[in-house]
Amino acid sequence: MFPQIADSVCVGQSSSDKSDERVVLFLKMKSGFEFDSNLVTLVSNAIREKLSPRHVPAVILPVEDIPVSIYIYIYIHINIDISSYKAFIKTLSVY
Repeated sequence: MFPQIADSVCVGQSSSDKSDERVVLFLKMKSGFEFDSNLVTLVSNAIREKLSPRHVPAVILPVEDIPVSIYIYIYIHINIDISSYKAFIKTLSVY
């Protein structure tokens, strides 16, 4: 659907008081393609149309790489400190 995207991973990020959670989608771009606001709009609209508005991530960000172990699992260890959000996310997803 998006030939410019090489890989992606989606994680939940809890607020510091654990009263709220938002979804963050990380996109790894294929060589020769750039992450831009147009792509964010296209991805958001596709998720909204194919799934529902509830499934649209609150934030979509580019990443250089998504680490994959030899067991084909994606491990994300992200230290995020954004305004009122502070979380240490450890998510294990099947690739």
